[in-house]
Amino acid sequence: FFGIDLIIALGISIIGLAVPPVFVYTKKNKRVETFEKQLVDAIGIMCNCLRSGLTFQQAIESISTEMPDPISKEFSRMIRELRLGNNIEKAFSNMSNRINSPDLKLMVSAVLIQRQTGGNLSEVLTNIAGAIKERCKIKNELKVLTATARTSGIVVGLIPVFMLLFFM
Repeated sequence: FFGIDLIIALGISIIGLAVPPVFVYTKKNKRVETFEKQLVDAIGIMCNCLRSGLTFQQAIESISTEMPDPISKEFSRMIRELRLGNNIEKAFSNMSNRINSPDLKLMVSAVLIQRQTGGNLSEVLTNIAGAIKERCKIKNELKVLTATARTSGIVVGLIPVFMLLFFM
């Protein structure tokens, strides 16, 4: 490794140190994004289960069995926490801390408030699902409108790197 040119060795070292954290960060963001896309469907399943007479815990179990990964794994982890003795509030807050999604935090806070005050949980969850859908719609429109500016920023940012490689 050190027998080759020092500049090349330093460049490879920097790349080797920078790539793994960027890779983990990208995978984490992709997982959270997938989770947020699945959250609206999960809330719909939860509402349907509650309307059909199932308990809240049974609705959570149905999400863990019927939905695809990442949301099914998180809800099944929550079910395991409940079976080990945690209460629903603690299990929800643990899941919210693991995922760190604003949409999930909105749902968790609404469920926890509803459990303390009472009321129609399926109605509350339906309203939250609508708010999350609108939020996703606005986020996607924003991505479309800023796509050209982001692309030109990446190109301008990479020009010095390509110039350096060209002159080497």
